[in-house]
Amino acid sequence: PRPMLALRDVAVLEARRVGSEGSHLRLRLGEGRRQREAIAFRLGDLAERLPGRVDVAFHLERNTYQGVETLQLNVQAIRAAEAQ
Repeated sequence: PRPMLALRDVAVLEARRVGSEGSHLRLRLGEGRRQREAIAFRLGDLAERLPGRVDVAFHLERNTYQGVETLQLNVQAIRAAEAQ
């Protein structure tokens, strides 16, 4: 099986709906220069109500778009960051 990874208490830099009906969530997560693109399928309704910091569980995957290959996080679960 693919490994499940996690980031805790990471900043949500951008959150927007994508897909033909806005049903998916495209995210940019990170701190400063350490940023990653993420996709959360079927979670588009969270775009307007995500807190500023979250915990995410994800699979790491390659994304190819218009011939450009990047790494992205395929988010499996997301929640408000827990206090440390």
